[in-house]
Amino acid sequence: MPSTRPIKLDDWGISWEEYKELTYFALQYNRKKADAAALLTIKVSTPAPVMYHKGGKEYGTFLPHGSGRASDPVAATAAKRDRLLGDVRMIEQAAWAAVEGESLIYAALLKAVTTRSGVQAVMANPDTKPPCGKNEFYAARRKFFWILREMKCGDLEPIA
Repeated sequence: MPSTRPIKLDDWGISWEEYKELTYFALQYNRKKADAAALLTIKVSTPAPVMYHKGGKEYGTFLPHGSGRASDPVAATAAKRDRLLGDVRMIEQAAWAAVEGESLIYAALLKAVTTRSGVQAVMANPDTKPPCGKNEFYAARRKFFWILREMKCGDLEPIA
């Protein structure tokens, strides 16, 4: 596995610890995307209705329900999927903003920050090589991490 080059983000106001946190957040991109897709296929079963009897009389049926957050598994699943998709969108939007809409650079940057292959491997691969120089690509990566941090902190609003 190729190692990724550590980047200097002091000028951007990002500490080493923040950079590592943002790196690992971005590395979860593919897993979060797959988990969100998998949540669409989960089948949640409705419990069988319960008959209410008292004194030998039947008073009807009702669906049993729980209490608390786990009482509605469909809503809990939907909320989890929304969180995952929100993170995926945040990473994609940060990459898009960092390259200012250049789609070929965007694809290469997204691959570089969401996989462990790193910039060198992306630049060396003819299929993923962006149409820019190495310095411009490294600058876009630094900008990506700054934008991602601003989005995660709430200082920059993701595009709806």
